[in-house]
Amino acid sequence: MDAAELYGIFPEEVTEEQIEALRNQYQQDWTEWPTEFGAPYYDRNGNGVYDPGLDEPGLANADQVIWFVCNDLDSARAWDAFHSYPLGLELQVTMWGYDDPTGPLAQTSFRCYRLINKSGARIDSMYLSQWSDPDVGNVYDDAVGCDSLLDLAFAYNFEENDEEYQRFGLPPAAVGYLLLQGPRIPSEGDSAYFAFHWWTGFKNLNMTSYVFLDPSCIYSVEWYPNDVYNFIRGYVPSGDVNNPEPYRHGIDPHGTPTF
Repeated sequence: MDAAELYGIFPEEVTEEQIEALRNQYQQDWTEWPTEFGAPYYDRNGNGVYDPGLDEPGLANADQVIWFVCNDLDSARAWDAFHSYPLGLELQVTMWGYDDPTGPLAQTSFRCYRLINKSGARIDSMYLSQWSDPDVGNVYDDAVGCDSLLDLAFAYNFEENDEEYQRFGLPPAAVGYLLLQGPRIPSEGDSAYFAFHWWTGFKNLNMTSYVFLDPSCIYSVEWYPNDVYNFIRGYVPSGDVNNPEPYRHGIDPHGTPTF
């Protein structure tokens, strides 16, 4: 199945050569696991240094771990995407999952984000946002929402049946993004769980906003920095960051703000 997904083919089309190539790649990834750059590993002797033969790649007893790094150092791409110059941030992403076919983690994947400021300048008033384009089967009968008490964003099918799932005799699915641990900030008398450890004198931030983008929406995002900054804070994507305009219920421009 891994080879079929990698090569974009059906499982019955996978060859022994493709399976062997994938296994060799796994072995190479294990041997060359880039712990020196931040890839997670089991520190068996607790000395803070990766010792080959004793320590090994992985975390949280996961059955599979993926780790990669990206940044915004390509000025042309940063400008093309958001009309912005690079900030000098490095993003390290760890993704992991469990072989749990019938259990609660059967269709769950975990992600951990680590941001490192390598710009040499102080960055404040910063917000992080998870972008998702779920497309639950047929894209024209999806609905989205959030549960602020659970720090959960979700998408689901608002019809009882979905033509894409009906092809396989399945009911429509749903997808969700749950914020398990927000960023850690100082807070006297509190405790935060961060990087698989408890920290006293800190707390984890909760989800603070949720927005959705729809082609039929009366607002549009041009993806300029100030527009995006307002948008991910839950405001209308206008350029005025000091006087942001809230979304309102209904079509009345003077209706009740959404928060």
